[in-house]
Amino acid sequence: RNTPAYVGLVAEKIAEIKGITGAVEVANPEIHERVCPSKKLVDISNMLDVAGDLGFKKAITIILGLGETLDDVNYIIDYIKDHKIDRVIFYSLNPHKETIYANSSQPASLYYAQVVAQVRLAFPDIEIICGTWIDNLANIGILILSGANGITKFPLFKMFATKYGKRVEEEVKWAGRELKGTFTDKDMLGPQKSEISPE
Repeated sequence: RNTPAYVGLVAEKIAEIKGITGAVEVANPEIHERVCPSKKLVDISNMLDVAGDLGFKKAITIILGLGETLDDVNYIIDYIKDHKIDRVIFYSLNPHKETIYANSSQPASLYYAQVVAQVRLAFPDIEIICGTWIDNLANIGILILSGANGITKFPLFKMFATKYGKRVEEEVKWAGRELKGTFTDKDMLGPQKSEISPE
């Protein structure tokens, strides 16, 4: 299998990878050890450092509402500095049944925004992506104003051209930003008929 064609194919695929994401998950290492014992921080940190040495961009994910406090933002800031992180993806707790967080509530929108704002102030050029759920679309505007570059974690195809899609566009508009795409314009989908599906 070690033919030039095979090696070329592998090299082509590797060239498509822009970066590596480490699932840091918790903004407090002690809580992390309790909540995510299988995701060892030392392993994640080593992976990110090696990825940086290889020239990859580096991202981390953080879930807010797991028991951390605003004081723990300093841990996030230090982690970003220590591991030269390019992107932070924040999510808010989405409680699931049969977990220790089943009866917990999602973090307050202003708390979420404060965390984002502190990271933005510490790192003016970092990319910050914020996740929100379909029942928390009102968070979008304040998260953008707090410093988020983008939003994620909602079912786009179920929301498209519905009141939820309109709500996303309204949140972005009132935050003084413009979407690169659309959540409501069906014309952007192209003609309904095609050679593959003429019906």
